[in-house]
Amino acid sequence: MRFLRLHIITTIVICSLSVQSFTQRYYAIKKLSVNNAQSDEYAPMFYQNDLVFISNRKNDVIIVNTNVNNNLPLYDIYLAKQRRAGRFGSPQLFSKDISTRFNEGPISFNKDGTVMYFTRTIDVSKNFGNSLRGDSVLGIFTAQLVDGNWVNITDTRFNRPNYNVGFPFITEDGQQLFFCSEDPRGMGGYDIYVSNWENGRWGLQRNLGNRINTSENEVFPFHHSSGRLYFASRGHDERTDLDIFYSNLVDNEWQEPVKMPAPFNSNADDFSFIIKTTMDTGFFASNRTGSRDIYIFNSTLPVFTNCPRQQENDYCFIFYEQGSIDLDTTTFSYEWDLGDGTLIRGLEANHCYAEPGTYLVKLNVIDTLTGDVYFSQAVYEHSVEQIEQPYISMVDTGYIDENLSFDGQQTFLKNFEINDYYWDFGDGTRATDVTAEHIFSKPGNYNIQLGITSRVEQNDEFPELRCVTRPIVILRRRE
Repeated sequence: MRFLRLHIITTIVICSLSVQSFTQRYYAIKKLSVNNAQSDEYAPMFYQNDLVFISNRKNDVIIVNTNVNNNLPLYDIYLAKQRRAGRFGSPQLFSKDISTRFNEGPISFNKDGTVMYFTRTIDVSKNFGNSLRGDSVLGIFTAQLVDGNWVNITDTRFNRPNYNVGFPFITEDGQQLFFCSEDPRGMGGYDIYVSNWENGRWGLQRNLGNRINTSENEVFPFHHSSGRLYFASRGHDERTDLDIFYSNLVDNEWQEPVKMPAPFNSNADDFSFIIKTTMDTGFFASNRTGSRDIYIFNSTLPVFTNCPRQQENDYCFIFYEQGSIDLDTTTFSYEWDLGDGTLIRGLEANHCYAEPGTYLVKLNVIDTLTGDVYFSQAVYEHSVEQIEQPYISMVDTGYIDENLSFDGQQTFLKNFEINDYYWDFGDGTRATDVTAEHIFSKPGNYNIQLGITSRVEQNDEFPELRCVTRPIVILRRRE
């Protein structure tokens, strides 16, 4: 409610994607300079501000062993330091502490970068005492960073002498370890499993089930902080190449995997997808140009920061006239004509307008006996305006798996020619256009962001940015 003295009328103004997933319009990709034309590079992983990956390139730091099948060097773990955003220096061997004459990688780190989980070739006869396959298998190992060195290298409880285990990924909270295994009790090929951290150790492995796993290989799990699980699979469509998929866990059930569109998937093998918490930058690998190479992708959407909470428009006012006289002892009375058809008798009037506009407000003296207007005490033009801000029209509460609508058409920005609308739903999903729809797969509190850019006349001009946020609560449905 706003309190106005009508003889001094003052206007107070407070200033300040339909859902489309990852498409060419929203992301630009390019091959990283860390790739080597004579070798394979893949399995990228974030490490602090830098990039770690595996490669079978030659190096002169250790004795190079080769794969007997193709005579290529074995895989090792490399680090490329980030010089500036998206630009990396020459790759260097990640750590002599980790490198052996066997394959190492892929790799994953805890949030602090002090513990890592990595795949390594195991000499079966040496490590298990009795070779069941007569050669070697892959297993998962851990190491700790102490005084700049990776020490306490230990194998995990998941390793077995007769089948491969690898591709570890530890979640941001450190409570879950996803990995892949050729356990013969699985669906076939590599399946994805998960283990929970319980009582100071990793618990029993659990197969993610037939929504995720098929009779073909499912590999390179990456669990995003939003709860979305990315992985590569050969078994979720008719193609035999690896493709990148994602799924969400809803009510303890993994949903049907969604295949990532171009430019992430192609007619070749595409795999080892990772993306930052902010969903604006990430990496993946592909052999679309022949060898296995790492690609970087960046969002082409504008970045909105420090977005204020949306304010609700208030079209309610209290009207009174300071220079009025006391008419209580006469047959006359004051009557407010508020310009929208509303008449209120009395020296003071409380009124809420239905919509913005300019209203001609009159304070009349009327004869209470006849109802006639005796004279007009005051006449004013009263402007009712929206708060100048982007505006989100939506519900405050919704349910998982419900198709919710979001509308920015009530946005009010003076002298601002709108070019585009950008939605961020707070769960790692974005959209464009003035209206959008979105389905949340997990309950929780989310912050909806609407960003707006202005139209520019010249290519070298930068658009103005405006944005607001508004909270929404997503609930589970009661059975």
